[in-house]
Amino acid sequence: INAEYMGFVMFSISSENDVQYPVKKKQKLEHSSPPPLPSSTLATTTTATSFLPSLTHEPSRIPDLDQDNNDEQELEEVFLAVPEDEDLLPVTEDDKQKAIKYCCYPVSTLQLLADNNDLEACYYLSRCLEGGYSEEAGDEEQAACYCVLSANKGHILSIARCYSWGYGAPEDSEKAMYYYQLAAKQGHPDAYFSLGICYQEGEGADANASLAVQNFNSSLQHSDNKYADALCSLALCYMIGIGVEENCAKASDYYCRAAEQGHAHATFEYGNMLSRGAGVPQNETRGLQLIKEAAEKGNYHAFSLFDTQ
Repeated sequence: INAEYMGFVMFSISSENDVQYPVKKKQKLEHSSPPPLPSSTLATTTTATSFLPSLTHEPSRIPDLDQDNNDEQELEEVFLAVPEDEDLLPVTEDDKQKAIKYCCYPVSTLQLLADNNDLEACYYLSRCLEGGYSEEAGDEEQAACYCVLSANKGHILSIARCYSWGYGAPEDSEKAMYYYQLAAKQGHPDAYFSLGICYQEGEGADANASLAVQNFNSSLQHSDNKYADALCSLALCYMIGIGVEENCAKASDYYCRAAEQGHAHATFEYGNMLSRGAGVPQNETRGLQLIKEAAEKGNYHAFSLFDTQ
């Protein structure tokens, strides 16, 4: 059973020794790693240099979310146009609290929020549509639509993701990492999580497993230890020894904590570990129950194991 994590990481859990990591490979850049982010005492504001891309390719198509939600919305062709520095939206405490919830929400819920002009929801919906675990994953056009929409309105993380995935602008992992750093300096847990992925994959910086783990932990520090995506990434790190020593018990604990937040993939992974007795006393009955719960939440890989109709 293979599970892809937000389009970046794959981990096969059919057995403890059957591991595939990673599967999403982008071209790595040959340059020195930028300095680590500041310590936990972070600035609440920051100044960014606007990067305006060379628009020489086909534009993304985004929906006009200002229309009546009951009307069928036509897609409008636009390019990513990074707002001026003063127009970038600051990361608010509300954004941070939304992040904790939204990273566990199903596509259907995020769709409703995004269609009501919630830019944080647009960002998370884009992630789910591009490469999450849901049945709806794999819709690159719609993923680009919502990401470009929120980016053009000044949502910093969406700007970073547009550059990371080439939505509405040429792919540029250095610029993506720069904008992730801007959001991280304002304490957004997903920004730290995304920086961890950048270091883990060598995207925008040389691969550095220790810095990846450091940023995943920083994500937890800025979310009261609740950011489920970071919990899942740390679980994977401990499962197969990425930047830390292998420790199945810690891996199962992180998956359990993320599952308690309602994270569908974590529920699937923890259920699988319980079923196999990996890092936790074996409980096949409870494990299968959790896998079924993950399927009911829309997790694609769990869904493939159960007929939940």
